[in-house]
Amino acid sequence: MYKNVTSLEEYKNRKKNTIYREKRAKKRKFKPIIKLAFFMIFGVMIAFMCGYAYISSLKYEIHSLNRELRGLENKKGELTVELERLSKSGYIEREAKKRLNMVYPSEEQIVYIRVD
Repeated sequence: MYKNVTSLEEYKNRKKNTIYREKRAKKRKFKPIIKLAFFMIFGVMIAFMCGYAYISSLKYEIHSLNRELRGLENKKGELTVELERLSKSGYIEREAKKRLNMVYPSEEQIVYIRVD
């Protein structure tokens, strides 16, 4: 097995070195697998983090759009109330008299036309 071995001590040292080299060779075989597994796990973690970041940004956007929608609905309600107030005939009559100095015509100013 070992050529040119002169003493028992030398034989033991060579045997230890051989065993050590074999173990080291086995470890070297597993290092690429371990590195690959580490990078795959790291990649999956990064992908999940990117996914959660995207989901968070979408939730923020939804929240801001809902807030804007509530504001627009409030504004619409206010405008509907104002439209109701402005379209009442009493308000229109009062504003016509006040702003435009309009008055109802007197009996002398009314002309009736016959349609035969």
